[in-house]
Amino acid sequence: MSRVTDSEKRRSPSFGSDVLGGFVGGVLAFVLGFIATAVLTEADENLELAEDLISSTGPGGVAVSEFLPEWYQVVSWVFLENHQVSVSVSVREELGGDFVSEYTETLLPAASELQLLPPLLLAAAGFLVARRYSRTGFDDAALAGATVVIGYLPGILAVLYVASFEVVIPIFDAVALEISPELVQTVLIAGLAYPLIFGALGGLLAFAIEQQRD
Repeated sequence: MSRVTDSEKRRSPSFGSDVLGGFVGGVLAFVLGFIATAVLTEADENLELAEDLISSTGPGGVAVSEFLPEWYQVVSWVFLENHQVSVSVSVREELGGDFVSEYTETLLPAASELQLLPPLLLAAAGFLVARRYSRTGFDDAALAGATVVIGYLPGILAVLYVASFEVVIPIFDAVALEISPELVQTVLIAGLAYPLIFGALGGLLAFAIEQQRD
């Protein structure tokens, strides 16, 4: 029987270590992606434009502040749009018209060039997880990279929780406007498909590079 050296033992992958590495990698990919979106998006400017719009053409009977979401909600909408997740707007009939259309267009910009960021960060995280140990094959490397979903999914669920915004107008005594991401899309696309696919691709790249060096 051949003797296993200490260095080979350190290079042997284990499921537990991959899970831990995947969790850390997924959390880092989420945090860096959200921070980059917050820094590079125009959330503050959009809120100022929305405030001016409400002040000039908004409906009466409600304070301007009631129509203004928090900055992190605007960032969350952009962040999810960059994952190809739809953010829906539900409007009470009495509040319809040009004002609502202009208001939602101001606060809900389409996916930007930052939509490249989540795949790149997740692939990088999957790459680093897979590179921590020698892999037996492409399937092993892909599985290791895909473990980033363990850290990324909770972050997406947190964004889903804080991203819902609604306006209640007293004279209607009901929700007049609601902006929220699509639940199923958020979980399946942003929370699962993105980290599983791009994390696995990062793992495959790590194994391909390792094979070329051997």
